[in-house]
Amino acid sequence: MTIHDLDAPALLIDANVLDANLRKMAKYCNDHKLALRPHTKTHKMPEIARLQLQHGATGITVAKLGEAEVMADAALRTFVIVYPLWGEKKWARLVNLAGRVRITVAIDSLAVAAGISKAAKAAGREIGIRAEFDTGFHRCGWPITAESMNEIQKMIALPGLRWDGILVYPGHIMGNQIVREQDMSFRITYALVSTCMTAPLWWKENTWSMSGKQQRVGKSSDSTSCAQDNSRRE
Repeated sequence: MTIHDLDAPALLIDANVLDANLRKMAKYCNDHKLALRPHTKTHKMPEIARLQLQHGATGITVAKLGEAEVMADAALRTFVIVYPLWGEKKWARLVNLAGRVRITVAIDSLAVAAGISKAAKAAGREIGIRAEFDTGFHRCGWPITAESMNEIQKMIALPGLRWDGILVYPGHIMGNQIVREQDMSFRITYALVSTCMTAPLWWKENTWSMSGKQQRVGKSSDSTSCAQDNSRRE
């Protein structure tokens, strides 16, 4: 078969370009000590998700519960769902999915957390949670306030939930690579410090990292607080 035998429209993938992109992203993340969890919205194909995992991704990110179910049916086993889930039917599907994969969901309200907690406890399951903060895009996420931190502490104490950290989407940050990295580093570091998050920070060469481990804190050359570790940020 040649390209001329295909009926239009048809999806074509240049395998050489795909492989080069996978290798480029893997190298960037490795060089910057980042744990990559790519969003499948760019392809929505289990086959490409597997290739991303083979190139070092620690898991995959999906937007919706249905996308996670499709990927789980294709034998993929670790997910982050980045849009909060609402409603008892979705919570029931979520805890059912958690019976066969490791799953984490983004949460930006105590009401959602309570609903997931109730469903997880009833099913005897554990659901990972990430508190989403609004760092300026104003689409989803808790505002960076003391009140939000009080709600998050209540969420962490709920049964059936596993605290997996925070999540942000700085989609409003523009510019070239250096500008984006500097701006994102500053904004997210400021958000964490402002909310008194207990997870230490790691800052080096315009990149930053966060880990749940307790580590020694020192000072970098630019007076930015810096945890001396080799942890990776997702």
